[in-house]
Amino acid sequence: MKQDRQGVPFDYYEYSDFVRFDPSTGEITEHGTMQKGVIRELIEQGQPYLMRGGNRFDHYVKDGRRRTKSSCPAALVGMTLMNLPSPCWIEISEATTGLQIYEETDAAVELSFDYPGTYTIRVLSVPYTPGEFTVTVDG
Repeated sequence: MKQDRQGVPFDYYEYSDFVRFDPSTGEITEHGTMQKGVIRELIEQGQPYLMRGGNRFDHYVKDGRRRTKSSCPAALVGMTLMNLPSPCWIEISEATTGLQIYEETDAAVELSFDYPGTYTIRVLSVPYTPGEFTVTVDG
């Protein structure tokens, strides 16, 4: 790599997109722009960074590469969530009961609700975009 008289790479101060990620899950935790030299130093220190653009909604990191998330395979059939990725987190929200989050490793889950209302269910798993479903329970 070419350097200036002080030994600094010519592109050290140029800006580049980056992502920082959780190495255990591949989830992108931060994205933005930073000087290329700083990103290189962080990577050399073993920090989980890539000199590449991306965001946590559309991308994740696997095997040191940024990848595009696939559509969530989950499906709602009646009151059963099926084809759940493992692991995943199920968010259930409703205006009066608030937000509840459950970690799940089973491929299917039977839903039941104690109160009438309209519930929004989101299935979250790092390599997939969120799956979103709505259930209305009559009183």
